[in-house]
Amino acid sequence: MAGLMTRHGFCSVSCSGRGALRVIGYRVGSGMKRLRSFNTQGFTVVELVTAIALFSILCLLAVPQFLRFAENGNLRSATRDITSDIMNMRETAVSRGAQCSITFDTGANNYTLTTPDGNMTKTPSNVSPDIVITNAGFFGGNPNAITFHPRGTTTNGTLTLRNARGSTATITVNITGRTYAQFNMQ
Repeated sequence: MAGLMTRHGFCSVSCSGRGALRVIGYRVGSGMKRLRSFNTQGFTVVELVTAIALFSILCLLAVPQFLRFAENGNLRSATRDITSDIMNMRETAVSRGAQCSITFDTGANNYTLTTPDGNMTKTPSNVSPDIVITNAGFFGGNPNAITFHPRGTTTNGTLTLRNARGSTATITVNITGRTYAQFNMQ
């Protein structure tokens, strides 16, 4: 061990294997007190355990919110799909000059698109199995069906979807075929 006199006091230098050099500083003044040396090699076990514990607590708080966000996102997606089908059926009725319709079956949780070319059945549970059609109420001959006329007008009414969280989406169709979606998220 060799001693060096520096501008701020006395330092001792020590070598301990494999070419490692450690400098320990001392303060000059009312006595030779050892300066605090900082370990720059990494983290202590206590620091790692604390960081992992904090990260785990944050994850536990975030997971339920993420699940809620995902379930409500599925409801929004199913609502967009049905709204898109309504707009496409209106365009089909106008472009072909023929009457088209969408019939909703709340018991079977599906809806049937009827065009001059035939029928196609869809279900909102394609997006997520927990989404159900709870109510379909339209004016006209069939209270569960929207009828699209060649002029672009439709039968007005509402359709309600619900997911497992109890969130609802209400699709309103006015007589001009314009659709609006209103959400009540839980």
